[in-house]
Amino acid sequence: MSIFVVGTRGFPNIQGGVETHCEELYLRLVQHKKIEVVVFRRKPFVKDRIKSFKGVRFMDIPTIKKRQMEAFLHTFLCLFFILLKRPLIVHFHNIGPGFFIPLVRLIGIKTLLTYHSPNYLHKKWGRFERVFLKLCEVISIRFANHVIFVSETQKFRLDTQFSFLKKKSSVVRNGISILPRSTVDNYIKSLGLVSNAYVLGVGRFIEEKGFHDLIEAFKKIETTCKLVLVGDSDHRTTYSDELKRNAIQNGVILTGFIKGDDLVEVYSHCKLFVLSSYSEGNPIALLEAMSFNCDILVSDIEQNIEMKLAKDDYFKVGDCEDLENKIREKISVSVTRDFKKTLETNHSWSKAAIEHFNILSMLNT
Repeated sequence: MSIFVVGTRGFPNIQGGVETHCEELYLRLVQHKKIEVVVFRRKPFVKDRIKSFKGVRFMDIPTIKKRQMEAFLHTFLCLFFILLKRPLIVHFHNIGPGFFIPLVRLIGIKTLLTYHSPNYLHKKWGRFERVFLKLCEVISIRFANHVIFVSETQKFRLDTQFSFLKKKSSVVRNGISILPRSTVDNYIKSLGLVSNAYVLGVGRFIEEKGFHDLIEAFKKIETTCKLVLVGDSDHRTTYSDELKRNAIQNGVILTGFIKGDDLVEVYSHCKLFVLSSYSEGNPIALLEAMSFNCDILVSDIEQNIEMKLAKDDYFKVGDCEDLENKIREKISVSVTRDFKKTLETNHSWSKAAIEHFNILSMLNT
């Protein structure tokens, strides 16, 4: 089976939950001799010149690095290569690129859509973009041969709106690779940090991640702990600039985008991981924190509640006072967490790859 992949910026070493999802998934899928995977990467985000990575082939296609046009233009240009090469299946990620699914179906190619999150809820979009993305959602799920949701919450919401969806959709949650905790501390020392003496947030610098709430809550807490934010913005915005200024003014440590051993080290030594999001799909940053058995505190949005964490692990989304109080409580005590059984049962990349293989095989019949 030849699978072409559209809707991700690419990998390796490119920031984003979808990008991590694709890297973990396709590296496992290509281990099946029957599957060939070609990923269309977005040139402005690619820092290497490699043509393949561990069996996954790349085609680097140009686009404009502007949030309103980036995904749309890139997907449009990918259509020419799809038409020329005619793969068996095109796997779309997210509803924006899914706008082009009917055109791919029209030329006789089957399509698979992974619905990561309702992008039209993101605050970065204006009224026109939100209406357009809502239209993309309808078009994507209507015309895709099959739809994969990473969250039961999202599937249930759309099942109630579109009766036809139940017959051609599945839930395949994001996975996580459980790595040993880091015993070295060279990287955190270079940041001026001490093990078990900092609170950690990880993600893109966009409004939906709620880092502004985290900074506002943390600055009111008298503690020797520091606040560390890992990540950056993909596109420079007024919000990301203001967030960074606010962070620096309040002594927050900004690492930028990191991966590999440095990221493992930051997770391994944190006192508390906080996910302050207003909107998520199936948050990989949270799964990463759980894989290192970090103590965690997350917003009480539906997708996080679906994780079935302890009651004390939640705070009221957008409520800085509640967030402040919960952080203060969490960092005042020492706890031992063990999420291994939960992750192995519900969030295995190997299991996710098998489920994807079965869906792709079904589409191939």
